[in-house]
Amino acid sequence: MIRSARCIASFTSTRVACNHHIGGKAILAVAQNLPGRTNAECTTRATLISSREARQNRHLSTQQLPKRGFAKYAVFGESSVISLSPILPTYKQAGAEGVAVDKKGRMILEWVPRSNDNKSWAWNDKIRLALSVEEIGLVINQLPHFPVEISRPLYAGQDDDTNSHFSGSGPVIGDMPEKVFKAIPGEGATITLSIDYVKDGIGGQYGEDGKTAPIEITVQVGEFEVMKSILKESIPFLTGFTALMKLSEEREIAQMGTSYNQGRFSGGGPGNMVPF
Repeated sequence: MIRSARCIASFTSTRVACNHHIGGKAILAVAQNLPGRTNAECTTRATLISSREARQNRHLSTQQLPKRGFAKYAVFGESSVISLSPILPTYKQAGAEGVAVDKKGRMILEWVPRSNDNKSWAWNDKIRLALSVEEIGLVINQLPHFPVEISRPLYAGQDDDTNSHFSGSGPVIGDMPEKVFKAIPGEGATITLSIDYVKDGIGGQYGEDGKTAPIEITVQVGEFEVMKSILKESIPFLTGFTALMKLSEEREIAQMGTSYNQGRFSGGGPGNMVPF
């Protein structure tokens, strides 16, 4: 009997490895009892193993893998912590089959001061500010050569601009200070990042829920480069551009595959497919 050339045989073993292509993906199948195994039998065995592995992978994806990821980068200073974490964009239906960005995402800056006993961090006293993609662009453009200042009025019912439904509009809370973020370049390419409540040009005011400020931290050049890289790379994601481009690309590829299978392309194989 002629065995398949695609079967790698060992006469001292009772197992044979069959390298078979199914759906464009190489699958390594293990067949038992080498003597008498034909290419067709190897193919059948590979198909069965492929189906079983596909079921196992689906089970893992729905049962064991986490449903959400929490991206965060933090820098710990002597008296405070600052961290970056994203708020992803929201989407809406566009037409019968389309989807579009409803609200662009933002990047949360969060300052946490050291506790009064100086042994831990006062997480309940954190102050947060969410940068829009345009403000992220401003920070990237100006730092580390020029200082940046961004202020945020406090809105009634929406004191925390990191809320996912924050609209940036509404009645301003009377007699309340503004939330002011400053980034000041320092010696040795360091950057001091601070958050404060300012009223009539005077800082150190009481802000949301009686929180006190300012809170500041000086980040070193390496730490700032990491933060700057995260901010820059986040823009396509926060605008929804990456997600929608990927969706459009996958749809185009799927349509191309359908057209190819139906013989609507010509010209020398998959590398030179030209639609009629």
